[in-house]
Amino acid sequence: MEQLLRFLLRYGGTFVFVILEVFSLVIVVNQNSFQHASFLSSSNQVAASLLNAESGVTSYFGLEKTNRQLATENTLLLNRVALLQGRQEALKDSAHGLLQIAPDQSYHYVSAKVIGNSINRLRNYITLNKGRLDGIHPEMGVINSQGVVGIVTAVSDHYASVMSVLNSRMQLSCKVKRTNDFGRLIWDGTNSQYVQLLEVPRHADVRVGDTLITSGFSAIFPEGIPVGIVTKAQKPVTSSYYDITAKLFTDFGTLTYVNVLQYQNMEELQTVQEEGQQ
Repeated sequence: MEQLLRFLLRYGGTFVFVILEVFSLVIVVNQNSFQHASFLSSSNQVAASLLNAESGVTSYFGLEKTNRQLATENTLLLNRVALLQGRQEALKDSAHGLLQIAPDQSYHYVSAKVIGNSINRLRNYITLNKGRLDGIHPEMGVINSQGVVGIVTAVSDHYASVMSVLNSRMQLSCKVKRTNDFGRLIWDGTNSQYVQLLEVPRHADVRVGDTLITSGFSAIFPEGIPVGIVTKAQKPVTSSYYDITAKLFTDFGTLTYVNVLQYQNMEELQTVQEEGQQ
């Protein structure tokens, strides 16, 4: 009680001054139309600013849900497109008098969120929030809306580790979309935006601006998935192959959601390929 009295004695004058100022302001605003209108206008602007800030905060925290919904919808559309493409191929065979086969449903897309990623190491990996219980297994391809991302290397029940394209151990069979000339894609570890295409012979016609896509020569990626665009295509005098550099379509620094390719016939295809090489 004694401390309260001391506080009031010390700051009482200030409180009385503030109360009188507020009281005077209320009288002025209520008794004068001009000041009243000005006060309402100012208060409306302040309220609008606060509501706008609140809306921005709410929208920001809602982005995660929106992105998750968009990723799910994108995956559903990819699966529908895959089924329709299979049906289209079957109809083409039938129209040409060939044996009509069932639509190709050998692969399926599974949406996953990136919960771990690195781009500044020589061997970069990505961690996903989906695993064995979601049907994900090693040697499955991973893509996003921009292009190729990597290959699953290890899984647990709920998580998966992906070898990124930005990994010195990664090798991917790709081809030039315009000419079908194919080679082996690698990353030299220097720039997270650029990769190199090796073993393309000098007699090929590769130009700056050409698009690189997956060749479809393995069970991991189907043919035609975008990889990058050629930024350098030179013919060294001392080599029988091109010196090709390409800029990746995928921005690995902003990866959020990806799709894992489930191949139903992967083991069968791998077995046939291995037996054919013996």
